[in-house]
Amino acid sequence: MPAKVVATSEDYLWVQLMLAREDEAIVGERWRLSDVAKAVVKSGRGAWDRSGQRPEGYFLVLILVGEYERVSISPFCRG
Repeated sequence: MPAKVVATSEDYLWVQLMLAREDEAIVGERWRLSDVAKAVVKSGRGAWDRSGQRPEGYFLVLILVGEYERVSISPFCRG
């Protein structure tokens, strides 16, 4: 997204979550919470904690997108 629209990672996540729809009545292509989760996981910890000093930020993002298992595994694994 253009920097003028999405200035921070929090804004990016908010936009993605607002676009996600789980309603079965919607016909056609949908952006689901699982798609948001895949994008977050694909971007990795570095996209959410560039300094490497605050891993809790990435953990919070994982919780917000429903990746609970990754939150419980992440403290024990690097990457």
